[in-house]
Amino acid sequence: MSTQPSGIHLNSKPSIWFILVQLFPLIVGVDGQEAKGQWGEQFIGLAPGQHRITVAWKMYWILPVNRGTVDVTVNPGQVVPVRYKVRYLWMMKGKLFVDQPSAQAA
Repeated sequence: MSTQPSGIHLNSKPSIWFILVQLFPLIVGVDGQEAKGQWGEQFIGLAPGQHRITVAWKMYWILPVNRGTVDVTVNPGQVVPVRYKVRYLWMMKGKLFVDQPSAQAA
C-alpha cells in the first residue's frame, strides 16, 4: 500500500523578459530553513500541516532580492501548487502565491 507524497509543487520559471535572472541562484525557504532551489519546476516534500514558504534569488550571488512569502496548508497526500514570479525591479517583493486554488478541492 503506497501513500501519496505531500508537499508543494513550486513553479519558478521566469518570463522571457527575465531570462537572465536564471544565471543567479534561487533560494527556497520552508519554515525559516533556507536551501538552494532550482529555476523552473520542482517538488518539495513537506509534512502535513501549516508551512511558511519564502522564495528569493541572489543578485550577483550575494544579495537576496525579490523575496516572496506565502503561508500554505498541506493536507495528507496533497500537493499544493505554488508559483513564484520575479518583479521588474530588484528592490520590490517577489510575487509568491498558491496557484489554481479551485483545483485543490478535487
